[in-house]
Amino acid sequence: MRFLPVGGWRKRVWIAYLFVGAVLTGAYLWFPPLKGNGPLINLLGLSSSIAIAVGIYLHRPRARAAWYLFIVGQFLFFAGDLYTYSYPKLFGVEVEFPSLGDAIYLTVYPALVAGLLILVRRRNPRGDRAAVIDSLILTVGVGLISWVFLVAPNIHLSGLTTLEKAVSAAYPLGDILLLAAAILLPAARPGRT
Repeated sequence: MRFLPVGGWRKRVWIAYLFVGAVLTGAYLWFPPLKGNGPLINLLGLSSSIAIAVGIYLHRPRARAAWYLFIVGQFLFFAGDLYTYSYPKLFGVEVEFPSLGDAIYLTVYPALVAGLLILVRRRNPRGDRAAVIDSLILTVGVGLISWVFLVAPNIHLSGLTTLEKAVSAAYPLGDILLLAAAILLPAARPGRT
C-alpha cells in the first residue's frame, strides 16, 4: 500500500472543495432546479466556516485568533443568509428593510476587519506608516467612487427613514473598511521595497 505525502491529500481535499463549491455555485446561478435555491446558498455559506475551521485544525497557524474571527465573520454571513432566505418561506412574508438579517450582515464587517488587522499586526508588530499610507491612498480612491455612486444616492433617497438610510450607507462603508484592511495586509510586509 502506497501512502501519500501529508500535503498530497490536503491538496486534493482543497481542490475538491473548490471544485464542488464552483459547481454548486454554478448550479445556484444557472441550473433551473437549483437556481436561486435558499438551502443551497446556505450550505455554500456554511461550508466556508467549516473549511476555515478544518484549515486551522490541519495547519495550526500562529495567529489563530485572526482565523477564529474569520470563522465568526463567515458564520455571521451564513446566519444572515439563513434568516433572509428562510424567513419568507417560514412565515410567508417578505423580509423588511432593515431587518434582523441586516443587523447580522453588518456584524460581519467588524469580525473580518479585526481578523485582518490581527494578521497585519502579526506580520509587522512595529507598525509601518508607509503601508498605512499606501492602504489609505487606495482606499480613499475606491471610497470616493463608492461614496458618489452607492452611499450618497441612498442617503438622498426620499421616502427612507433615517435608519433605512443609515443601513443602506453602512454596507458600502463596511466594504470600504474591509478593503482598507485587506490592502494593508500585503502592504505591511516587513522589508518591502
